[in-house]
Parts: sequence; C-alpha cells; structure tokens
Amino acid sequence: MSKLIQLRRKEKITQLPLHICFMLSSEDFKSSSKRICDIVEWATQFSTDINAQGSSGIQKITFHLHSITNADEVVSQLSNITELAPCAWYTAEGRVLPYEIGIKVDSRSFHPAAPEIIIVAGVSGRQEIADTLEILARKGTQPEELTEQLLTENLRFPNSPDLVIKTREKSLVDFMIWQTAYSELYFTQAPLAAFTQHEFKHALVDYQSRTRKFGQ
Repeated sequence: MSKLIQLRRKEKITQLPLHICFMLSSEDFKSSSKRICDIVEWATQFSTDINAQGSSGIQKITFHLHSITNADEVVSQLSNITELAPCAWYTAEGRVLPYEIGIKVDSRSFHPAAPEIIIVAGVSGRQEIADTLEILARKGTQPEELTEQLLTENLRFPNSPDLVIKTREKSLVDFMIWQTAYSELYFTQAPLAAFTQHEFKHALVDYQSRTRKFGQ
C-alpha cells in the first residue's frame, strides 16, 4: 500500500458540504450505476459519524448524467436507490417521481442521516437559464426588476452545490452553470467504477481544507 493511500485513510472529516453534485458521463452511468448507490451509502455513513460530533451532514446529492435523455433507462438502472434515500428523477422533459413510474417508496425505511438524492439526466444549464427567463417574462417581469436573487429563485434547480465532483476528466458540462459559479471543484481522472470510498473521503477532506471565497 502506498504512503499516499495510507495518509488518505488517516484523514479526518470535521466538516461536510451540505450539497454535493457529481457530474458523470454517460459511460460512467451505464457501466457503474451500482457505484451511485455505494456513494449514497458512504455519504450516509460520513454524515452519521459527523452528526455524532454535533455537526451537519450531507443533506443533498445531485447526480447529473450527461447525454442521457431516456427516463426509463435511468429508472431501470437506479430503482434500488429508492430503498436508500428520498429521491427524484429529472429529464429534459420534466420531473419523474418514483411513485409516478410504479416504484413504491417507504420513507420509514430510510436511514435518518440519508441525504436527499436528485438524479438529473440530459439537462442543459444554458437551457435552464433560458427557460427561466422565458417564465419570468411571461409573468410580466420587467428588465429593471430582474435580479440575481429573482433568477436564482425561479431556476429549475435553485440550490447551489457546495462541492462539485467531476469524474474522468478535468472539464465541466454546462449543467448548473449558474448555480456552481461559487462551488468548490474536485476533479478525478478515475472513472466512476474506480471511485472508491477512500477517494470520496479524500474529496471531502480536500473540501474542508479550503477557504471558500464566493467570488471575492
């Protein structure tokens, strides 16, 4: 075992991001959908440990699946996730809730520290902004009334991730292009199949070591 791996295993988590966004390629999703369930279980464990210290755990994880628009494909691959945490799916066409596609969900079975899971397939951030501006225009919003806060509140996904994790390559897609302006970024060359619990922990420790500046 390398010294780097030994060091990572000794790293201690003292602060967790409340919202994490994983940006995944279509290859990641098709070959490693089970790993997404693993990540949910790891996040639940990390949150359980830090809750015992009196700190907040991970409250939400968004998984963006690039270049996937078929809702049935997403559901068939990730139906098991409904047993782990509260979740919802989104495609370019709209929101797909588990109970609308025949999946029964018993919220009583969720671990108390389980994060909310959002799965988004094939949604463009630029289109999201364009759609939001169209909605505001139809509501009669005048140009002088348009503010950053108003735009943010009307986005399809209004919550900004604290941490964005990108697998495979050091480049981002345009998903949440507005919301991630001040997010911390973590890039790994590893495909999702090779993304281990230790890598996840290292990403979290790396996040807590940073001083967030929020654009300043």
